[in-house]
Amino acid sequence: MINPNPLLRVLPVLLVLVSTVTSFGQVATTQTLGSGWGATTQPELVATRPIIGSSMVVAAFKCIPNTESYFFVSAPPTGSATHLGSGLYAQIDLGTFDVFGPVYTDASGTLNFPIHLGLPTNLAGEQAVVQMYVTDPLGPVCVAPQGGTCSQFGFEVTNGLLLTLGLQ
Repeated sequence: MINPNPLLRVLPVLLVLVSTVTSFGQVATTQTLGSGWGATTQPELVATRPIIGSSMVVAAFKCIPNTESYFFVSAPPTGSATHLGSGLYAQIDLGTFDVFGPVYTDASGTLNFPIHLGLPTNLAGEQAVVQMYVTDPLGPVCVAPQGGTCSQFGFEVTNGLLLTLGLQ
């Protein structure tokens, strides 16, 4: 005999769905924050999803070729990006960041940086912001308005990335 209660007929399917979501857990995500800032192009930072127990790649494009660079990493800032002047924004939390490097762009101004995320699974859902600083001996060229002043900077900065660690 078929049970007349429709909920009892779909309950096994619901249990399978709930247990599937529970077993796979937090989804890893990568979100772009702002845009790059540079002399001739806006350098770009991209990354694969940060899945715990796997490798991910952080890659930079449109950077100055053959140049020393550094990754700045922090927890997400509590507010919005910090404007540093001349259209430059820090996406990282300037009070709590760490610096990793140097790393070097190649002859085409690209950097591919693999990272193995051998982290405890209880870190799923944790977030970090990454932004890359690229040294530039020429610096972004600034054209000052009439009567204005302009300083030359010896670097360029990529957009930021908000990384959410996940299990899938």
